[in-house]
Amino acid sequence: MGSITVERGGKTVASTTPAWRVLETSHPPAFYLPHDAFFAEGVLRETSGLSWCERKGQATYYDLVTDTRVAPKAAWT
Repeated sequence: MGSITVERGGKTVASTTPAWRVLETSHPPAFYLPHDAFFAEGVLRETSGLSWCERKGQATYYDLVTDTRVAPKAAWT
């Protein structure tokens, strides 16, 4: 557990101390942050699509939105 700041398009979109870096088999590192770490209204926009993991269950996806850019399905819960 540690701290993390997420920036997109030159703007800080999330910051938190309870963050987790997880290494999963054959995947790049994943960073897990609480939903309330994304402090700007509208930064996370729920999008279509679901997936299933036998260890973590069902995932719902979110686009990461700033004034100038959108990162499709960049976050999940």
